[in-house]
Amino acid sequence: MSRAVHSGLKPASLSNKRNSAFGHPPKAEKLAMKKILLFYFALFVCISVFAETTENVQIRTSLKAQFDRPNSPLKIEAIAIHSDYGLASWRQGKKGGRALLKKNAQLWQIVLCGGKELMNTTTLELSGLPQDVAKQLVKEMNDSEAKLSDGKRRLFDSFRMDRSAQDVHSTKH
Repeated sequence: MSRAVHSGLKPASLSNKRNSAFGHPPKAEKLAMKKILLFYFALFVCISVFAETTENVQIRTSLKAQFDRPNSPLKIEAIAIHSDYGLASWRQGKKGGRALLKKNAQLWQIVLCGGKELMNTTTLELSGLPQDVAKQLVKEMNDSEAKLSDGKRRLFDSFRMDRSAQDVHSTKH
């Protein structure tokens, strides 16, 4: 028996092998596993941050289909969805505003366009939204727009709502 083994020391050739008594992987293998886990965690975070929900894509597609122009593309900056209602903040050229949408038979349709008024729960309730839905929608849109510049939020606020459109819509309910 060699002296190194007898004295309790492992020869260098055995130091990189798994210790079967305790099942511990060697340091290099642990480091590789940590790197792989870190990679998958980072990938998951990136996907969750940048992935849009199907409903967000539907709203974006619906608005762009109606208002996008080759020389003036419509940019959707923020979307909030609660229940069957959505709010979208948009800009096009030097104009901007918000759109209130309702989901009907898997299609998102514009209920009302406006600016600052659409961030008011009373306006949303007058447009047919239940109070709890209106409150949650405004909260979610505030959270979503908080990531944007003050200038963009002022642009969204600046769009003038057509009051007659709101009055016609609210009398249908």
